[in-house]
Amino acid sequence: MSTSMAVAPEDLGSLESRQSDITVLVGARNTSQRRLFDNLRELERPEAVASVLGISIATIYDWRYRSRQRKVPAGLFVTFNRRLYLRTDILQEWIASQNPQRC
Repeated sequence: MSTSMAVAPEDLGSLESRQSDITVLVGARNTSQRRLFDNLRELERPEAVASVLGISIATIYDWRYRSRQRKVPAGLFVTFNRRLYLRTDILQEWIASQNPQRC
């Protein structure tokens, strides 16, 4: 018995693109890993970051309020005009440090 999820043909390209971007980010260093963050500004709202990484917004707020337990780097979150933003440069470094390149 095999179950498969049906994916619309127009969604397949974006799914493959996101998968390759994450693979590049996780498996590479320096210039190659920037592809996932190329279209993001230095400060992004949690909704945009969640969309790019394919995670829920609740996960990002969990990082915010349980930063010590989750070992989130200092300075990742910035509040401006009572709105929460994430610094993409620190996020990029954090993701890269969580997935070191294997020799």
